[in-house]
Amino acid sequence: MHKLVMLVKCKGSFYHDDKSLAPLTNDQINEIKDAMEEWMQKEAQVHEIIYSTVDQSAFHQVKGEPTATDIWKKLMSIHGSKGAMYGTDLLAQLQNTCFVKNGEIDMHTHLSNMVVIKEHLTEIGCPLSDASFASYIHTSMSLAPTYKPLFTTLATSACTSGKSVSSQDLIWHLNEEANSTAIKSNINCQHKVMIVAHTKACGDPRDTKEKGKSKSKNKDKDK
Repeated sequence: MHKLVMLVKCKGSFYHDDKSLAPLTNDQINEIKDAMEEWMQKEAQVHEIIYSTVDQSAFHQVKGEPTATDIWKKLMSIHGSKGAMYGTDLLAQLQNTCFVKNGEIDMHTHLSNMVVIKEHLTEIGCPLSDASFASYIHTSMSLAPTYKPLFTTLATSACTSGKSVSSQDLIWHLNEEANSTAIKSNINCQHKVMIVAHTKACGDPRDTKEKGKSKSKNKDKDK
């Protein structure tokens, strides 16, 4: 919105508030008065729009500001501080996020949640570097020692190639490792079920031996 031009009366003549030396003509005065009236109408409209869209807490903080520009600056200050607090909270969530093997969430969900937090940080103007995000992912796996060999392999590969492992590559490897572990676990469970089923179908060898001994004793008695 344009700056409001005020009229200053001095010795019966009107001047611009910018200390113009030449007095204003009647046409200039009328033109400025019309501009002032239009400006005040637009100011009132903007005030009304802002007051009707902000929450009660923000309204009480900005209602005393004289112009729409001042109100906007105040709102930026209010939400800027909230944004900083929100960013700090998101970083704390990343730092405290830990993957637990056989926990409530699987690897894919765990990593997806971390990516969502990273995206929120970017949205509020607090983007993380890829190296920092990869470090957060690494830290989140501290309670899952079975993945330590994978990190060792990736670190060795990075040293050999001279290129650090990106967060995207790290996520891919962790998901692949988790999928492989899940498949092996399912296969082992299936093998155990098959062994138990086969044992039940054929009978326990110990039972067969006991039955054989019992029959032998009965034959000896009959003799």
